[in-house]
Amino acid sequence: MREKFVPPFLCASKCLLFLSGHAHTFERFKERGKDFLVIGGGGGSRHHVLAGAEQNWEDISPQQKPLFHYITLERQGISLHIDVRQLRGDFRGVEGGYYAFDISYAVPTVE
Repeated sequence: MREKFVPPFLCASKCLLFLSGHAHTFERFKERGKDFLVIGGGGGSRHHVLAGAEQNWEDISPQQKPLFHYITLERQGISLHIDVRQLRGDFRGVEGGYYAFDISYAVPTVE
């Protein structure tokens, strides 16, 4: 991923969000102002997440680690609203608002 996909993503001016999955955890980090999300809460045992000196990025969601989760994406003008939805503790449905944030596109100014 880091060799083949991340460099073109970082160079593309219209790309703001990189999504990946299957790590059985939730991570959010930024590199050069762009957001990266790892969504892998569909089940199975939780994957070990590198921390401290082991990782070469800063997880900006260290407390958000729901076991069973997915995300919804909603375009709101030039922003993207991301809501992490998780399985309720009583297993009777899902709930949103667990961890929500927006990614906004900065419209370039023409001089």
